[in-house]
Amino acid sequence: MTMRIETLFVDGALARRLELAEAESGASCAVALARQRPDSGAAVESIAGGRAVFTGIGSPLSQATGVGMDGEVSAEEFARLENFFFSRGAAVNVETSPHADASLFAHYGKNGYRATEFTSVLVRRVDASEGDVAERGVSTGLAVDEVPASEKDLWVRTVCMGFAEHYAVTDELMEVMEVMGLFGSTSGATLYLARVDGAVAGGGAMFVRDGIAGLFGAST
Repeated sequence: MTMRIETLFVDGALARRLELAEAESGASCAVALARQRPDSGAAVESIAGGRAVFTGIGSPLSQATGVGMDGEVSAEEFARLENFFFSRGAAVNVETSPHADASLFAHYGKNGYRATEFTSVLVRRVDASEGDVAERGVSTGLAVDEVPASEKDLWVRTVCMGFAEHYAVTDELMEVMEVMGLFGSTSGATLYLARVDGAVAGGGAMFVRDGIAGLFGAST
């Protein structure tokens, strides 16, 4: 079976949907962590159209996403963004879309911020007529299933091992994945494990918002 690849034009409206889907995913992780571990200091704040998330100093989930997607960002809003992180002893880390309002980039320049990395977000439409993996010619030894509550710890260990290809699994990495595991059990995300010929081979998660299914926390 040949898969048809459709080229999508990502305009401001679609970019906003994509950014907010990711923003809500991170926010839901923080809400789940705060509910399960009140002493964690996990917090979420809506700022300039996006979500600022804190799940611990140094956590890859402690960042802001979707900022500037609703239009001009005022100096007061930018100050709120900085204070959200500074007041918790964390660095200001913002995932910024090139479709964000130009005023946000002006604030970055004025306040001495710089880009540290670039990330490409891949997106495609999903057609229900595509069928399952067997129908698409993928090995029938492959199975991807939703993770039951009894296998949540297995999901955490599996995904951690996939991210720790070149170094040992750290406590910090385990904590991040445990947060995602909490998120999956309390906030509407779905966790998956992949098996090849019955052996666990990888894992990932999916969060759905506004018709966008975001895939994250995936490793093999």
